[in-house]
Amino acid sequence: MNAIIGDNGIITKAQEAKIMSRFSQYDEELKINCIDDASVYAVKDKIRKYIPSFMDQDLDNFVVIKSRLLYVGTNETELEIANKLGLCGEDSLDARATVTEIQEIIDSIVELKDKFPDEKDSTNDNTETGFIGTKLLDRQNHLFDGSWNILIDYNSSNRETERYETGYWLEKGKTYKINGKSLKFKNDYVIDYENKKFNVLSNNMVNWNKNATLGVKDDIVLDLDSMALENGEWKDSEVPDDVSSNNFFNFYSNAKETGIQKVGDVIYDYTNKSLNFNKSNIDEVANYNGYLKLNKSSVDFTKGFTFEIYCSPEKIFYNNLSETKLGYGGLFCVGHDLANAVPWNFLRFGTQSPNVIWGKAGGSYGWNEDVGDKSVCYTSSASNQFNLIRNNLKNVSSLYLTFVYRTYDSINEENNDEFMNSKQADRCEFYIDGLRAGVTYVSHLSFEDGMKVWGTDEDNFFIGVCPTEAIGNLYFFVGDVYTVRLYNKFISEADVKLNHDMTFKYRESFKNK
Repeated sequence: MNAIIGDNGIITKAQEAKIMSRFSQYDEELKINCIDDASVYAVKDKIRKYIPSFMDQDLDNFVVIKSRLLYVGTNETELEIANKLGLCGEDSLDARATVTEIQEIIDSIVELKDKFPDEKDSTNDNTETGFIGTKLLDRQNHLFDGSWNILIDYNSSNRETERYETGYWLEKGKTYKINGKSLKFKNDYVIDYENKKFNVLSNNMVNWNKNATLGVKDDIVLDLDSMALENGEWKDSEVPDDVSSNNFFNFYSNAKETGIQKVGDVIYDYTNKSLNFNKSNIDEVANYNGYLKLNKSSVDFTKGFTFEIYCSPEKIFYNNLSETKLGYGGLFCVGHDLANAVPWNFLRFGTQSPNVIWGKAGGSYGWNEDVGDKSVCYTSSASNQFNLIRNNLKNVSSLYLTFVYRTYDSINEENNDEFMNSKQADRCEFYIDGLRAGVTYVSHLSFEDGMKVWGTDEDNFFIGVCPTEAIGNLYFFVGDVYTVRLYNKFISEADVKLNHDMTFKYRESFKNK
């Protein structure tokens, strides 16, 4: 009998072989389904996404951490087999402890489901007031009021794997107090208290909300996100006097809240989640009149600025009256009223000819010679206009342009460029798709001269239009605009890339949702 049912008996060996076969199959399926992704995290039912044969009896016995299957059960036989298969170790001990802590939190708090904590202060013992963690709010129902807050998990190829729009987020590394204990987690979790479920998130997870759609948040004075206008309605009348000119972060299309005005042919495109500028009558060049006007005052540009625009131009250059004549396309400008606008009294950006992106930020001061490489990026001595030369610009399907203006400052250690210091020059940097495309210079005296005119308390921002060449002569943008940003500081090359990458990731995650 002992040979049959003992610890080393036939039946025992058969049971152990069956367990080993099941666990081995789990491990093999996971490796096959995660072959190109080393950042998969999963618990309970979610494991079946990667292990189709996963059985109900093992729901509480395994977790997936960084694409590795770990046994967290307590059965001695199963534990011994899991250890033989390499499914145990320090990671599994940490995972078991974390899973236990999460479950304790759920069990301790679930009875308080009708109360909610002050989610801004996670150091308090919230068991007396409600759930701990940050509450998630779905995007669709909270887009217009700006309170949406969701989590999206991605794989290593930046493809979305899971989206969480309800529940509570326990943040990795943050300290929480529960039942007199201080807890800090090594991973991010989403907890559904009412259904007593939780999910573990990967290191590729991103927290998306209205204020977390770009990389650099400090010193931004304009952040136009076309997606935020999706559920709004344009207000055609003038902005009321009681509108705060400093309210520039809530870009929903309610003029009473934002001070944003649509002028002429600008339409929200629900398919592309973009703003269409002058596309209704795209061939009627003489009738182009669409742009956005935004109220803003007291912006200090003395430390330089950074301008970004992500767009799809349909016509990269044209003249107001004829496309056969060399002309300009307006992207953005800062100045007074556009009526009878004096071009040299504006900070402005635009396109010129099929291969030039240009900007102008200064007055008449300068050097007697062109500065820079005329085949790549240079500043013309005649007008202090800085130009980026790009072949076939007319045929680009999309343009992500970043312009960084770094002002001269003899005590700023970052301005250690020999040319900049020898001539007290400001450094102008063009970036295309997050990568530096050209560098040139402008006299700092010229920039100061320009700020005397457009750097005042009475300026407006204009998107999609630019005065050029002569008084009252306006040039318009034709195409789609996705984002426009302006900082009253220069940002680093790494931050330019970060903003670019975040913008694309954000749009890819939401443009079809």
